[in-house]
Amino acid sequence: WTPDIKHSKIWFGSNMGNGNIFLGIPGDNKQAVSESYYFYMLKCAGDNVNEDQKMLPNSQTSTEDPGDSTPFEDSEEFCFSAEANSFHGDDDIDTYNEDDEEDESVTGYWIKCCSTCDMNVNTWVPFYSTELNKPAMIYCSHGDGHWVHAQCMDLAERTLIQLSQGSDKYYCNEHVKIARALQTPKQALPLKKPPLKSLHKKRSGKV
Repeated sequence: WTPDIKHSKIWFGSNMGNGNIFLGIPGDNKQAVSESYYFYMLKCAGDNVNEDQKMLPNSQTSTEDPGDSTPFEDSEEFCFSAEANSFHGDDDIDTYNEDDEEDESVTGYWIKCCSTCDMNVNTWVPFYSTELNKPAMIYCSHGDGHWVHAQCMDLAERTLIQLSQGSDKYYCNEHVKIARALQTPKQALPLKKPPLKSLHKKRSGKV
């Protein structure tokens, strides 16, 4: 990919059918005209498409007045090995299907991580600055391991960031005592040594 594609934040386009996608990408803001766009033809060609069809030339047009904008660069064509009919359907309008979404009330971020967990997808609000639309979670290394919510563990944000960046193992509130007991060796009682007998016996003095 060219740098202008990698760093562009606003893309727009449309499915043209037959595995072809038309993309419009804003030009570099450093240019004299900030509203210039680059247009690309993205072609996902199947294995059964011959080389002549893959190398079809692309045209490039703009609704702007040529005198008011900088000239466009030559358009480029990108070919990927993909099923061309993956873009075919009964219609060109994508519809939302609830079955495609995972049931996060049972798995994922909305599990009941501990006995005191009260996370609810309908009432949750961000607690840490790093959270956006899902609660922060941390992995407990006890046994086979499991995930817990950082907020349920009463973790400070600084501690949460340190744990996420480091390689130290973390144990949740319910398992931290067990982990410490397994890791801390039992203190052996000191052996009582018999007192050393004096080498010099006291002589009984006679008056």
